[in-house]
Amino acid sequence: MSPSGSALADVVAIPVTPFDGNRVDQATFVRLLERLLDAGVHVVTPNGNTSEFYALTARERRELLELSGRTVADRATLVAGIGLDVQTAVEEGRLARSAGATMAMVHQPLHPYISSQGWIDYHAAIAGELGELGIVLYVKTPHVTGEMIRELGERCPNVVGVKYAVADPVAFARTREAAGPTGSPGSPASPSLTPSAMPCTAPPASPRDW
Repeated sequence: MSPSGSALADVVAIPVTPFDGNRVDQATFVRLLERLLDAGVHVVTPNGNTSEFYALTARERRELLELSGRTVADRATLVAGIGLDVQTAVEEGRLARSAGATMAMVHQPLHPYISSQGWIDYHAAIAGELGELGIVLYVKTPHVTGEMIRELGERCPNVVGVKYAVADPVAFARTREAAGPTGSPGSPASPSLTPSAMPCTAPPASPRDW
């Protein structure tokens, strides 16, 4: 697993986006970040799904990125949520890099009829333009297979992980196996396939964790 991907083995926290009227409540957002950092969270993802990514304007997403970069600094790993069209994803990935992010999580494409090759090409276009960032794939549909992840990883060595948000342990196991023996699509990046909403895949906690 790459140095970037190894951070995904920890808790990855996605802060909500507080508003005061029609504006981002910057002070409250910073307090939320500080609370996460003080609690020992080592990976923070602004502009994630829980952040209401699809409801935010480009200006608001940039605002959250910049606030996160200044607040997190070197205290945690910053993974920025990006997506929508390829150009927007690339532009916001570059903004994220300048804000201090080392990885970007690409939200699942919105088009309901995207083909398997279209899914691969979409992510490859983004990853190819953001070579300095580790790319995390956000998978929310069982139509994305391990074979697709493997092919994408072979094309893009900076793909470092997958957030698998399909609440089906059998599908998760099948996808992980097809993607590679370690959750890797076979690329030098050796990504981790990170389950979402599936606690059965997490390692058991020890008393010291509480």
